Amino acid sequence: MEQLPGPAGPIEFQRDRQGYPSIRAKSLLEGTFALGYLHALDRLTQVTFTALAARGELMSVLGDVPLARLIDRSARVLGLSQDVSSQVAACDSDSRALLTAYSEGFNRGAEVRGRPLALRMLGADSFVASPEGIFSIFRFITYFGLTSMQVSSELIVAELVARGAPTRVFERLLGQSALGLDLESLRNLQIPAEYSFFQEARFGSKQAGSNAFCVSAERSSSGGALLVGEFHMEVGRFPPLLYAAHLSLPDDEYLAGITIPGIAWFAAGRTRQVGWSYTFAHADNVDFLVERVEGGKYLAGSEWKAFRRREEVVSIRNKPSETWVFFENDYGTLLGDAEAPGERPCVRVSGLGETHRAFSAARRVLDCQNVEDLIEVQREVRSVSLEGILVDRAGAIASVVTGQIDQRPAGWTGAYPRRGWDLSERVPGLLGENLRPIAVSPASGQLVSANQGGHGPYRALWCTFPEPPYRFERISELISAREKHDLGSLFAISYDVFDASARRLLPIWAKLLPEHPLSKKLVAFASDQTDKQMLALFHTLHAETCFAMLEQDLSTEMARRFHEWSALALYQVQLDSVLALEQPTLLDEAGLRALLELAFPRAIERYRKQEQVPVRLRFKHMITQGRTPSFLGFDSRTIELPGSPVTAFQCRLSPISGQDLVYAPAFHLACDMSTDIVYYNLPGGASESRFGPGYGLGVEEWLAGSARALGDFTQPPLEISKR
Repeated sequence: MEQLPGPAGPIEFQRDRQGYPSIRAKSLLEGTFALGYLHALDRLTQVTFTALAARGELMSVLGDVPLARLIDRSARVLGLSQDVSSQVAACDSDSRALLTAYSEGFNRGAEVRGRPLALRMLGADSFVASPEGIFSIFRFITYFGLTSMQVSSELIVAELVARGAPTRVFERLLGQSALGLDLESLRNLQIPAEYSFFQEARFGSKQAGSNAFCVSAERSSSGGALLVGEFHMEVGRFPPLLYAAHLSLPDDEYLAGITIPGIAWFAAGRTRQVGWSYTFAHADNVDFLVERVEGGKYLAGSEWKAFRRREEVVSIRNKPSETWVFFENDYGTLLGDAEAPGERPCVRVSGLGETHRAFSAARRVLDCQNVEDLIEVQREVRSVSLEGILVDRAGAIASVVTGQIDQRPAGWTGAYPRRGWDLSERVPGLLGENLRPIAVSPASGQLVSANQGGHGPYRALWCTFPEPPYRFERISELISAREKHDLGSLFAISYDVFDASARRLLPIWAKLLPEHPLSKKLVAFASDQTDKQMLALFHTLHAETCFAMLEQDLSTEMARRFHEWSALALYQVQLDSVLALEQPTLLDEAGLRALLELAFPRAIERYRKQEQVPVRLRFKHMITQGRTPSFLGFDSRTIELPGSPVTAFQCRLSPISGQDLVYAPAFHLACDMSTDIVYYNLPGGASESRFGPGYGLGVEEWLAGSARALGDFTQPPLEISKR
């Protein structure tokens, strides 16, 4: 048993094979101090870079490289480091105490660690933790890492409006959400070059997803509610983005699960009484008004009102600093210059000023005794949009969508920009709390979340851009196939690689595909799904067919730009409805045949180059990035991920600013609430240092479907073979 120096004496902890700690603490404050200490000891470089990104200061260390500029611009537009002091002050006293304890522990651990070599080489100082700094990191993870998908999807639509795209484009991308779009009223909209998707793709989106699912005690062979959760995030780096931990507390209480280095709370996990995991819920809490501006003012009804001007000096390594100017009003932040006359978009992220509620709610999780308590805590999270899948010791299950969305003017769906100058006020009301998507103890005894926007009758009202339904449908189908599940059988569903999009679309396309030796093999794949090469061909053909459809109304260059960020996925729900011939006014059988004839030879050419699916990667050290000889052990072997962009084991290659990023399940977590065990796997160990605890371990277990118990070193691993 190791020890670390706590504020009231030594704190004991023990590491597992991958280096992740089980901490024995005399109180939650002491345990939070220890978690901060170990985060700094193991991940100081990682947290420092996350903090730089949250403050929009990556270019000060990395120089003027495209991805650093994109992140710095995005963080500063959203103002992720603005008002953090007032947010901390708005937290309840217990939450502030925990933030302080974590910060003190982190700074003590950083002192013991010393300034990492990578930071010394770059001339960067180590992150000094504070409650304000933790707030900035939390906002970066949740808003840039998640909410940016909403920002990007609506900003692309806004730029299509500005570029004069015809109505059919919006109907094909947005479906019913395009209702009310008045293109004539927006014909003077201007999108500044620094935010253009179709010029340089400078305002980016991370393509994250997630799965979380559970069954109640009645559907469990053990008599306890079962939970499986995973966040789909960027993978392929050592160390991983996340960090497993088990925190033992007095009176046999505990916190166990997955944490985010730099943040004091557990992102997914369990206590003795309750368990939880999340997916991004896509609640439509991002909107764009088009402001008519000149002279630093905007038109509101018949009155010109002044913007608040914000100037920020941006340091850039090896280049002169730049001064970025932002204009804000009570709605949001203008994208562009308010001095020159024109009409420009103003972005609003609802709930950004309510971040403190999430911190206060996280503290209250320890007091929750059942899913009803946990729902009330989740309802207090008014910032980021998540769907919580919840279980409790009594065997009950529930789900709830967090965040908040605005009450919009009549006739506006929020999926496209709207003129703002006919509105006299800029502060919208909130959609009623009675409309929040919630499900408690469903009769089916199962709940599934896969970024589809929640459960219940108000899901569609909250969620404008859900992810495709295929993961949700497939996971639901597999859970329903058994009357009762054990934890192994439920865990196995996370590794399912059946592609429900191929099953849906290929039978419709079968008689329309061109004559070719691969056509019959492709159609056969829809049902048997044994030839994984056909999986690659299907997804290549799907993308090429979407590009061909967009090219009917946009230039080839504009249509192909949707490859950046995997942007087609932002609109796939509606695009696939069109490609399934469910909306014949937008695409009929003859039109689909023509698209497939055009797309098929393009897809064959790309398929032969083995692009995109299956995704192959090596896990590389975050600093060396594969530039060191293999015998030094910084990187993993090359592996092939088993899934596709829409399978339960979801994986996607996403090009962002010249880099190909890979997104896949960043961990798997599973627990049976009739026991006190939580299982996890995570590709990469605790330490970011090559010879630190657990460095690089866990990739093979993660790939094969083996999970180890957190905090209990005597338990055998959980294997997917137990299905």
